[in-house]
Amino acid sequence: MVTMSAAKGKYDELPSKRDAVTFEILGPHVAPQSVLVNGNALPTNGWTYDGNRLCTSVILDDVPTSKSITVQFVYPEAVGIDSKQNDVTRCISRSEKAKELLDQQWGKHVYPEDYYCVLDAAETGDRICANPSNATKEVSALHSLVKESVSVLGSYAPLDDDVRKRLVALLGTC
Repeated sequence: MVTMSAAKGKYDELPSKRDAVTFEILGPHVAPQSVLVNGNALPTNGWTYDGNRLCTSVILDDVPTSKSITVQFVYPEAVGIDSKQNDVTRCISRSEKAKELLDQQWGKHVYPEDYYCVLDAAETGDRICANPSNATKEVSALHSLVKESVSVLGSYAPLDDDVRKRLVALLGTC
């Protein structure tokens, strides 16, 4: 729950409203079931969940400066704040960078179907965005995909040795 208090004090040009206020909450690794503003549920198009950042965003327009605003994110009972969130977002980001580096190797006998596990790991956040209800499953599978990626890339003959070392170092710390 996040509360933004009403403005305190006065001055001649105090606006009567804030044009837009953005609340961003990082974690847990699932989208909220609902978002409440001052106890009233926002429609699902009133907030967004970004699976790449594991972040829920709410943008409120025309917020009166004279009133407090409380935003509450309601999660399934069994979900707590994930202490490994930074680890998950870091692994998604590193997988995306590995994919970009591999994409630069095309035409050198390097083909996407040969590193499918890197593609799967890099697309984890996109799949979470598309289907937030599968977030727990996706997060659980991420580390296995990254481990498999390190194994595949470590012995992938078409890669230049320097590129292979960069990829293994990039993904090996997830």
